[in-house]
Amino acid sequence: MSLWISPAAWIEANQSIKHLIRSHNAGLETAKNIAENIQEKLILLFPFLEDLCSLTCPWCPDHCCSHAKVWIGFRDMIFLHLRSIQVPPYQLIDDIKKNCRYLGSKGCTLDREMRPWICTLYLCPTQMNIARKQGSNRHEFLIRIIEEIKTERKKMEDEFIKITS
Repeated sequence: MSLWISPAAWIEANQSIKHLIRSHNAGLETAKNIAENIQEKLILLFPFLEDLCSLTCPWCPDHCCSHAKVWIGFRDMIFLHLRSIQVPPYQLIDDIKKNCRYLGSKGCTLDREMRPWICTLYLCPTQMNIARKQGSNRHEFLIRIIEEIKTERKKMEDEFIKITS
């Protein structure tokens, strides 16, 4: 598994995906449609996540992001490129032993759409408790959308590989 940690590897990986998209543009319509569906679901999810973060993160004594080891993976890169979302200038980490370079004093400095899926997917136990207490409809919505996005991310990757291989 490559993390594309070095700046040169990061640039090369992104250029390669751009090249594959340009070379196979017409054949990637299904993958692009799946990526669009994912983006629409993420946009529905973001306000809910912002609410949870505003209720928990400022008061948390042990911020998840300050010790999580996360990076942008292949599915994340495909999604960003298929949707023409700006890719961060560097991989999130430059050493597996270090924290995310985009973690600021008030949380993540990346736009939500630019973040890797794991950063969107992860809810701490406190956030899950709040989601449950806010009502079964909100909690069920959250779980359903997350599961749909997981499934669609796999389909998007499979379609991308099928067309570009």
